Amino acid sequence: MKTDNIEIVLYPVTEEKLSRKQRDYILRIIENVTLNEIDSYIKNRPSFDTILSLCEQTNEQERNEIFNLAKQLCDSEYITYKQLNTLSDIGNALNIDSSETGLNFDLFSDDERMKYEYNRLLINYSIITSAISFVPFSFFKDILFTTPLQILMVNNISTLYSFDLDGVKFVKLLGGAAGLNVISRLLSNVLSLVLPFRWIVRASISFASTYAVGVLTKAYIDSNGEMGEDNLREMFENAYNEGKAIFDEFKDYILKNKDKIVEDFKESFHS
Repeated sequence: MKTDNIEIVLYPVTEEKLSRKQRDYILRIIENVTLNEIDSYIKNRPSFDTILSLCEQTNEQERNEIFNLAKQLCDSEYITYKQLNTLSDIGNALNIDSSETGLNFDLFSDDERMKYEYNRLLINYSIITSAISFVPFSFFKDILFTTPLQILMVNNISTLYSFDLDGVKFVKLLGGAAGLNVISRLLSNVLSLVLPFRWIVRASISFASTYAVGVLTKAYIDSNGEMGEDNLREMFENAYNEGKAIFDEFKDYILKNKDKIVEDFKESFHS
């Protein structure tokens, strides 16, 4: 592949700090690229105008290959919202049709990209809090550790939708209006279980409660902050039950990968 085309391919994924896995993946799928060249590209990352100019110089045969490689690099870990937006810009510059992206949503729709990112945040935070619950803490410590992650999720969702919402105050509101009655009702049952069933139930509760907080955050934003406590309480119960059902879909994955999920979270949190 031509050097100019490699510059286009690397542009979306380098919107974020590259993980070790992504660097290894780049070396594996792009021939004749060295680690030093990747570091040099990141240090002297071209402007978007330069990338647009390079896109204009590509021929029709090259464009799909460039786009697919760029998407593949972003997908090597998980594609972030910034990477997704840049991939959309690159796709537009390369005249890629929405049906040719290989995605199950319209990459070139702002609303569709936001919806994708919301769902990613919702599921990822639910999985992370669920995996963390397997760490041998007491149930009360699980709650104390889960809450900051839920606050972080609320802040990320509100930032995504450009809505002024304080995550600490909102999670506290949900705790009083909706969530604590559900959690406390389940607590005695969890503590009476023997391992490993106790961990499974803890993981389910962590997943479902985080999922419910995310769903209510989006609903609160959609209502422009005008949802009352009664509505929040009813919606929390429904979203919590929905989260429990969705946990069953991810349970085996979480059980198998719980240690890696926690380690990956620690790495991303400290990077």
